[in-house]
Amino acid sequence: MLMHLLFLLSCSHLFILTNSSSSTQPLYHEDESSALWQFKESFSISEHASDDPSAYPKVASWKLQGESNDCCLWDGVECDEGTGHVIGLDLSSSFLYGSINSNSSLFRLAHLQRLHLADNNFNYSQIPPAIGNLSELRSLNLFLSLFSGQIPLEISMLTQLTSLNLSLNPLKLHKPSFGTLVQNLTRISELSLSNPLCHEDESSALWQFKQSFSISGDASNDPSTYPKVASWKLQGQSNDCCLWDGVECDEGTGHIIGLDLSSSLLYGSINSNSSLFHLAHLQRLHLVDNDFNYSQIPSAIGNLAELRSLDLSFSLFNGQIPLEISMLTQLTSLDLSFNPLKLHEPSLGTLVQNLTRISELLSLM
Repeated sequence: MLMHLLFLLSCSHLFILTNSSSSTQPLYHEDESSALWQFKESFSISEHASDDPSAYPKVASWKLQGESNDCCLWDGVECDEGTGHVIGLDLSSSFLYGSINSNSSLFRLAHLQRLHLADNNFNYSQIPPAIGNLSELRSLNLFLSLFSGQIPLEISMLTQLTSLNLSLNPLKLHKPSFGTLVQNLTRISELSLSNPLCHEDESSALWQFKQSFSISGDASNDPSTYPKVASWKLQGQSNDCCLWDGVECDEGTGHIIGLDLSSSLLYGSINSNSSLFHLAHLQRLHLVDNDFNYSQIPSAIGNLAELRSLDLSFSLFNGQIPLEISMLTQLTSLDLSFNPLKLHEPSLGTLVQNLTRISELLSLM
């Protein structure tokens, strides 16, 4: 009897040890760990890819050796405590540089509920249509991550979404319409699609325009002047020209509609080949109180057909006022005063006859 009791106790102890041992086994799924690792490997790490001063490369600590291949322990990864499936991935401000396509291993994480990739640099790639495969998503945050192009219709398939943030990306919404995109997202309580980034070609045009000048303390008469362009940068997210001093963008399209570099200590000249004239959506151009070194107002000024306000006063432009100003039929305000300009041909009447919207016409010479 004693032997039988000892045998039962021994078996019970063995069962407890076995059960305890099995309960400490990691719950992560190897296929998901592999998918995350492949996703990590598809990017390079660039310190210029994130603007947040607290940013750091979360994926740098991920490992596929020993017990470290338990992805549930990886920085930025959240797993369901019961099933071990990956349900959250937060790689916001992680210095990620690269792009995501529809073949990405990311889309094998079928149980993902939260995907946050804000403040990285996805190099103006499109949001892949495969985003619609992540049908369990509750929260999607791609804020300030340099995605561009059309917002994919497949986002409308994410019917579990309660929070969607695509803001501060140069995205378009032509087809589908906004209504079509969100009509199935009946659970949404937080939605942000606003404030698109500046278009890359316009950012480049502005940068080239800046580079065509030197900064001179003698270029302005205003003691409060400062070189606005000195704060412009083409690194990290700072290449969003909509955030540059003196630049105004349309909140809906991201196109540059205003450029005010008045009293900015600019010294140099503007010719008709200037990248300034690539800014086809410009509505306000103010270059007051700079030193354009007695150069002529370039005839290409007529290419800026959307201009409503043009102020070149006190800026040392010289020579003939170009006839092409008469092509700016949207102008409501024009100021060329305090410049040594001439008006032989065309006459003043010819110059302004098409400017039917003008409400402010200050001295032209």
